[in-house]
Amino acid sequence: MTKVVTDGAADLPDAAAEESGIAVVRGKVMLAGSEWTGGNHELWQNLERSVDSARRRRLFGGDRPVAMPSTKAPTVEQLRAAYDTAGDVVAVHVSAELSRTFANASEAAAALSGRVRVVDTRSLSVGTAMIAMGVSEALRAGFDASRAVAIALTWVDQLHVHALIDDVTLLVHGGRAGLLEGVGDVHGHRHIMAVKGHAIPIRKVRSRPEAIRELIGHIREHVGDGVTRWAVGHGGATDVAEVTDRLAHIFGCEPWFVTEVGPPVGSHLGPRCLVVGFLSEG
Repeated sequence: MTKVVTDGAADLPDAAAEESGIAVVRGKVMLAGSEWTGGNHELWQNLERSVDSARRRRLFGGDRPVAMPSTKAPTVEQLRAAYDTAGDVVAVHVSAELSRTFANASEAAAALSGRVRVVDTRSLSVGTAMIAMGVSEALRAGFDASRAVAIALTWVDQLHVHALIDDVTLLVHGGRAGLLEGVGDVHGHRHIMAVKGHAIPIRKVRSRPEAIRELIGHIREHVGDGVTRWAVGHGGATDVAEVTDRLAHIFGCEPWFVTEVGPPVGSHLGPRCLVVGFLSEG
């Protein structure tokens, strides 16, 4: 039996993970010096307070806020323990350029006598989740692990991921401002970016409606000959249903899934973020 394993930065709905038989290895999320174990609604409330605190300190001086969240990637020991519960394993992880999780997984795999194949999705959030679900789907269809990995790598090439960051405060104060390198003053704007191995800044705008128009417009440019699968992640965004409806019209099909992003992604992209992943045929 071959098991699929992914990490907490793959924003995969719990029900989909259970149905697909995907094990999710989660790193710790620290908030104000303590491990965060609450639900998503409480998470967004805490992140909003962190944003407010960080903004006040930026405007009026002071150290970076003590309530800033940070995510610790799964350790080699955690990954190895997860792998040891299965036979052969396909480990599907977020981009090696954005996280050490892929390197940790590769280190763990090296100690397990070739039983583990590690896939770098060159993505994050719903993009990584889609690749993990694709591997699981291939295995359940009867393909062996090698063929499932080959299919996954094809999907990695076809995958597009775009994101809207409504407020960059958490990204900047979390030490990830380099993801927006080259766009000048980052505060006071909504940012549109893509992820393909690394983060690719696209544009910054002032208003939320304009940011959504830019996000959808940029996605439309990359639809190619059609879209086979797509998914949406969001940070408690109240307009996600509207955005999803507009995307369904463009893609010509309903989303594979829509989910709230978890702490690993949410603690960087912040409240009201939107992440769209889709597989383009051309």
